[in-house]
Parts: sequence; C-alpha cells; structure tokens
Amino acid sequence: MTPDLSDPIVDEVRAIREAYAASLDHDPAAILADLCSRQAQHPKRLVSLAPRPVDK
Repeated sequence: MTPDLSDPIVDEVRAIREAYAASLDHDPAAILADLCSRQAQHPKRLVSLAPRPVDK
C-alpha cells in the first residue's frame, strides 16, 4: 500500500495552472504572449541581477 502523497496546496496550484492553460487552449505561444504582456504591465515587479563574474 502506498501512502497518499497528495497535498491540497499543490493540487490547488495544479488546478489553477490547468485552468489557465485551458483558457488559452493549451497553446504555448499564446501562454508566452499572455505572460509577457502581464510582465510588461508590472515592470517594477521584475528583478534584474548584475551579471556574475566568470571564474577562470
């Protein structure tokens, strides 16, 4: 017998992700375009890190 490994929070996130993808007909290009437009609406929420020096 295997233990029940379901987590209600993970299940909820997966359901939301599935509903979001379904709303865009599971089209990767449409999902990317939607995420990019959402990102452009909130530029202050983005994190830009300085490049790390290359170790030689």
